[in-house]
Amino acid sequence: LLPFDSAHSKTVKRGIAALCLESALMKSCKHKMEESLESQISRLDAARYPCAIRMAVTETLLQKLKGKTRKRATDSATKPVVMPYVHRIAHNLKKVANRYEVPMVFSAPKRLGQLCSHTAKCKRMKSGCGKRHAKPYVKCATGVVYKIPLTCGKAYIGQTGRCVNDRAGEHERSVGDKDSRSNLSEHCRACKCLPCLQEIKILGRGSGVIAREILEAFFIM
Repeated sequence: LLPFDSAHSKTVKRGIAALCLESALMKSCKHKMEESLESQISRLDAARYPCAIRMAVTETLLQKLKGKTRKRATDSATKPVVMPYVHRIAHNLKKVANRYEVPMVFSAPKRLGQLCSHTAKCKRMKSGCGKRHAKPYVKCATGVVYKIPLTCGKAYIGQTGRCVNDRAGEHERSVGDKDSRSNLSEHCRACKCLPCLQEIKILGRGSGVIAREILEAFFIM
């Protein structure tokens, strides 16, 4: 082993010490790891490597191994859930998701290209569906979480990836169908109330079904 009092730079000597200790940990089985590490420390001591150098190298090696563990855990994680950023709500949901080890990221309402309107022409995202509805209830919107007020004072909250008018039409038909088993129709039959479909309110938006279901659960709570 290269003596510490040689003419080589401290960087080279530090690298040799790090290589010896890392090899003892990474190239030994778990039953012989402690014995191998003590052997390498004895070699460094015999080559007159100061205790301060060995301590510094050990701390660096420990941080390196911890970093590998974190990276391995991150690589094996599931695909993150993407949901639109809503002030306060988004961070509260992320805290809850972290408790169950569900990664979550947020999407911005506008891209950089949309912000730089003077330097580039951008296409505005159309929230409407482009259909001509025979009976439009509210303004067209797709990929939304919506709220339907009921005449009894309560409200129904749902989500859809299609146009909210298409979903409102389905709700109207299900309420009129005596054999329907949907939650809204069963409540209306039991309570003898009606949905106010012309007063539907959009509570949130999301391009993915998981993001909309998370928002739906939040507003129901």
